[in-house]
Amino acid sequence: MPVYNLPMNIEPTLSQTADLEPEHARLRAKGHVSDIMNEILGPMPLFEFIDHFLPVVPTADDHSHRLPSRDAFKLVPYQAKRAADIYEPLVPLPEPTRSHEAPRLLLQAVQCDRRARSSRIDFGYAELFIDICPDPQRDLFHDPPPDATDRHTHELLSRLADRQKFLYVQDMFGQHVAYVVEVFARQSRHFLFTVAMHGSRVRLLHWDHAGCVVSEAFDIRTDPDILCEFLWRFSQATDSGRGHDTTVEYALPEEEGWFRDGIREYMWTQLNPGEDLEHAVKQHYAPGQLFATNILYDGLSADEGHTRRFIFSRPVVSSRWLAGPGTRGYWAYDVWTKNVVFLKDTWRYSTHEIEGDIVRRLWDIGVRNVPSFVWHGDVSGLDRYPEPPRPLDPMNDTLEKDSRIHRDISTGNIILVREPNNDIRKGYLIDWETSCRVDEHGDAVEPGRVGTWKFTSIRLLEWDWGLGINPRHTFLDDMESMLYVVIYSAFLWQPHDLPRRVLDSCLLMFNFEFKHPGGYIFGGTCKTYNATGRDYTNGVEFDSLALREWLDAMMAFHAPLHSHGDEFRGKWTAAHVDKFWTDFLATHALEPSNRAEHVLDHIDDCDTRSMTRWTVDWSPRHSPSCEPSTATEAMMAVKEPSSKRQRSSSPSAQPARKKRAKAVGYSARSSCVAVLESRSYGQAMANSRV
Repeated sequence: MPVYNLPMNIEPTLSQTADLEPEHARLRAKGHVSDIMNEILGPMPLFEFIDHFLPVVPTADDHSHRLPSRDAFKLVPYQAKRAADIYEPLVPLPEPTRSHEAPRLLLQAVQCDRRARSSRIDFGYAELFIDICPDPQRDLFHDPPPDATDRHTHELLSRLADRQKFLYVQDMFGQHVAYVVEVFARQSRHFLFTVAMHGSRVRLLHWDHAGCVVSEAFDIRTDPDILCEFLWRFSQATDSGRGHDTTVEYALPEEEGWFRDGIREYMWTQLNPGEDLEHAVKQHYAPGQLFATNILYDGLSADEGHTRRFIFSRPVVSSRWLAGPGTRGYWAYDVWTKNVVFLKDTWRYSTHEIEGDIVRRLWDIGVRNVPSFVWHGDVSGLDRYPEPPRPLDPMNDTLEKDSRIHRDISTGNIILVREPNNDIRKGYLIDWETSCRVDEHGDAVEPGRVGTWKFTSIRLLEWDWGLGINPRHTFLDDMESMLYVVIYSAFLWQPHDLPRRVLDSCLLMFNFEFKHPGGYIFGGTCKTYNATGRDYTNGVEFDSLALREWLDAMMAFHAPLHSHGDEFRGKWTAAHVDKFWTDFLATHALEPSNRAEHVLDHIDDCDTRSMTRWTVDWSPRHSPSCEPSTATEAMMAVKEPSSKRQRSSSPSAQPARKKRAKAVGYSARSSCVAVLESRSYGQAMANSRV
């Protein structure tokens, strides 16, 4: 049976966005629209939509058990002043007669009160939802004329002369997307159906992590059978046919005890003196909400010896954005080894090298600070290195031993683990799926701007797209990203004297972007100001003198000022930076347990934007995992998990109608244990597309 109402991550600093707070609703809706707009295909002819996504099953083909649809929605007005005027005549179902039985479907009217926990939880149990707007003119999409001969040239988005009205309609659609994202976050799903009503006009929508397919619109007063047929087939579909991921199941009663005790014991090893063990356990364990998945080792036959069972509860992070891998990260209990491991559950790119293969190879060739696979040994048995921490070890090792660069150094891709007999957490660089090899000149063999927007280098953000070529990452771009990871972590989680509004302004250094009239997105201006004049970093007084010293020196390596003379000039190299950073950690005492929570006036909604292959051709979505603990730990390449939302725009972005074929980038569901352990979830998502 499908699982419902999955627990959400509860640590505020590990959330990708605020949930459904009213004060952030409009900004969140805008973000969802921006995120999904290039990932929409349509309008798809109605019967093609229904036949493709809800094919007839034997029970659904027997219409003798279906109630008649004639005049089923005759009381629904074409247009109304209130949504209630639409849904009140829609919700009641006629009583079944002896010769007919109602479908197994309950329609319930729910008003989403953002202040009420119960209405939020409703999303955890929703099989589908019908979003009702009383005005037919507020439909974001429009259909081609019936006699259109070339549907490929049709523009899907409505062209409203009133700019403000168009933005309002966009915001309304963004709220619809927010509901979809909430369902995905609270359930384990492959896909989801929704229904959008504008007056009596209806569209059917199919959502998954590749985007959305929109049907043509129809009027339920004149064509009631279309909606009845859709709902009938939906009610007769299997759990997986309604979009549920049936490889996730409820854990057995005895497994909850194993998980609870294992998490409690493991969390105790990760805490500093004085930290609350019960609070730490609650971040990963929701009593009564335990789930399990059986992961078949990639490439092996479905044999009992090739499968591992993992128990998990509350995620460290769950994606709050639709288009992308939809990554969830858990501390999980390995039933086979009885150890706590890190389980990554994600959709992977069909065109990318499998992350598990990459990390396994990096581990085999001796790259340091890369997690081992559970299949290849216990997570707690990771190698230990007695020498002082060397923050660039995984980057240097990967370049030297595999001619590979990471290309997405970010707070979300560094996790920390406290190992036995070690008081300092050790950082591990994860999420290698966007990494690639470099050529003899040190340039990435795969072109395109890749990575998390806020941590991307100035060179890549300011790339001159007019040159007619795509940029290529280098090792120095990754080094610059590491610098921004520490600065960003220091702004948000180190004690300092910046007032709230000034801190909001400082974050513009990471979030700034503007769009060139030619469609190109730039964003390095504020980082350039800081590099040339320290506009954002000089004005802050950190409590940690060691952090201030490190920051001044690293900024000098990266962009020496005139006052520095020749001391740092030409030394922004891997060798110089690695030596300085290593010596610094060996000679300076950094403050432990000094995390400070700085509340922002606005959602830092760019913190999750990332680009997975931003080129002149297309830009699929990406969204990994976690947030750092403190800037001190960030400096040592040891951070708490974070989260990120993809920033993706293409200079040649085509209308939504043309983007779908290229944007279907996710093929198989993957899970990782410690880093990644792949498991296929059946047909590629591309095969579920038209």
